[in-house]
Amino acid sequence: IQGWMQYYTEAKKAGIKPIFGIETYVNPNRVQLMEVLHKIKNTKNGDSELNKQRDELSQQRMHLILIAKNITGFYNILQIANDAYINGFYSRQLTDYETIFKYKEGIIVTTACIGGPIREFSDKNDLKSAIAFVEQMQLQFGDDFYLEVQVNEMPEQKKYNSFVVKLHEATKVKLLCGIDSHYVNKEDNIVHQDLLLVQNKNKAKDI
Repeated sequence: IQGWMQYYTEAKKAGIKPIFGIETYVNPNRVQLMEVLHKIKNTKNGDSELNKQRDELSQQRMHLILIAKNITGFYNILQIANDAYINGFYSRQLTDYETIFKYKEGIIVTTACIGGPIREFSDKNDLKSAIAFVEQMQLQFGDDFYLEVQVNEMPEQKKYNSFVVKLHEATKVKLLCGIDSHYVNKEDNIVHQDLLLVQNKNKAKDI
């Protein structure tokens, strides 16, 4: 909250309209993952099957962008983020679609980067399943749901974008062009790299 308030103040000073939102981590099977983690914690000698389930479930994490369109959406995003830390933290703060749908009012949703929910459909070229997912999101968010593409030179991004455009043509869901920007100035890459090292508990010699 403190960071958002500082951002709001500085944006207003510069004559920029501040937009509040988060890139959240969604795991559709978050509840099941938390149950498995609880069982592992209470198993004295470990359990290879439980560890296998944990690894499989934890890999189902994907990105989703949530943007507040009004004050209700602002507070609902806080509810989602708070719940993700308290009830779904494993390596990252995790939420699920059930929680997002519960606090959906006032929120705009985009499918985020190549790490978003469309990736699995794109990799399999499964347009039918992708359409079914989009229709589910439309039922919840209506016109506040967007398909996102990004522009870069990664071959997998270009393939992904082509699939998303097909999905847009099939569903008429609006397209949004985003960018995975982690810092503003080129020289900030050093600070960003240091933050990643801290986050991943690595040392400079490891990269």
